[in-house]
Amino acid sequence: MFSHLTSFSYVRANKEAVGFYLAYLLFIMIVAIVVAAIMVAVVVPSRGVDTSGNAYNLGVRVGQIVAIICSLALGFTILKSKGLLSNFLYILLVLLAAVLAYFGGALLGLLPIAYLTTLKSKSASTLPAQAVPPVTAPTTPPAPTSGSTPPSPAV
Repeated sequence: MFSHLTSFSYVRANKEAVGFYLAYLLFIMIVAIVVAAIMVAVVVPSRGVDTSGNAYNLGVRVGQIVAIICSLALGFTILKSKGLLSNFLYILLVLLAAVLAYFGGALLGLLPIAYLTTLKSKSASTLPAQAVPPVTAPTTPPAPTSGSTPPSPAV
């Protein structure tokens, strides 16, 4: 369930996609809490205002921004590693994840991202062919003719 979490080209089953969702939800929550705590410690006291309401509002805003950035980064990383960046519908799905993250944080923003992890990668046969030079056999020097002396090896 929690295997291959950093392998973005891995095709997950539904149960593994739920594990991916939970693991990255926890990761994004931890990152948002740390960033919000640093912001509250630095920004709110410097303004000299009541810290209870402002700290909460700042924490919500920071969590929202972290969720949007992480949803976009994870979505485009998954699409790139699976070779699906040329599909416009999948790009729209990643953008939908950012919109969902704006309204519901990582809780909603990671739902389309977890779905993207269940998609198959483009097969090697459908990827554009790369220009590869043909392999040629190594050339051998001509055999010495009778009556001539073979060349001496260079030292």
